[in-house]
Amino acid sequence: MKSTVNSRIREARKKKGYTQAQLAEFINMKCSTYSQMERQGSISVERAIEIAKILDADADYILLGKQKENLFDKDSISPTVLT
Repeated sequence: MKSTVNSRIREARKKKGYTQAQLAEFINMKCSTYSQMERQGSISVERAIEIAKILDADADYILLGKQKENLFDKDSISPTVLT
């Protein structure tokens, strides 16, 4: 099954333990409207970022389905001495 913005929001909401009604209230939206949006509606980038912040989720993951990777390979980092 292909992961979508909607499904990643649903996954993050459930992981956080919120109901659709609770999240709808947080973003000042009717529960029925939120439910429709989460199921199949289009979600603006701004709204998806707002939801990601509320859910303490990574916006890149919510929007693109990509987890942030380590910026550095720990084996390639050498200690630097600041003088």
